[in-house]
Amino acid sequence: ISYCATQTDLPFFGNGDIMSWEEAMEQRQREGIRGLMIARGALIKPWIFTEIKQQRSWDISAGERLEIVREYANNGLEHWGSDNAGIFKTRMFLLEWLSFLHRYVPYGLLERLVGVFLSLSLYIYIYIYVFLSRAHSLSLSLSLSLSL
Repeated sequence: ISYCATQTDLPFFGNGDIMSWEEAMEQRQREGIRGLMIARGALIKPWIFTEIKQQRSWDISAGERLEIVREYANNGLEHWGSDNAGIFKTRMFLLEWLSFLHRYVPYGLLERLVGVFLSLSLYIYIYIYVFLSRAHSLSLSLSLSLSL
């Protein structure tokens, strides 16, 4: 994209699943890039612009995320009205937005889950090893007692 951007006077915009301020900075530093397009990232994480401006990862609480949804619903009802048609439109757009918002994974959660899964995997491995060892010694003792 940098090569194409330097070969023309047309403005080139960086885009492509920008989900963090680090990815935004990467795109911005490419030669010839004049702007960024953040669509899906903003639907999943509406506070991404604050992250980019402050150049830090910002994890908001579940309560804060719920407050954003409440504000969205209130703005929809204020804009389209609270009659049946307004409620229908607000619900339609809210459900569409929620289909993106639910994809948010809190910052650092995946790293913590990897540790949990590794610990769980180790626990299961040890359990199976001990179980199989006991089963093997039980079968040996049974075969010895049966052969006597």
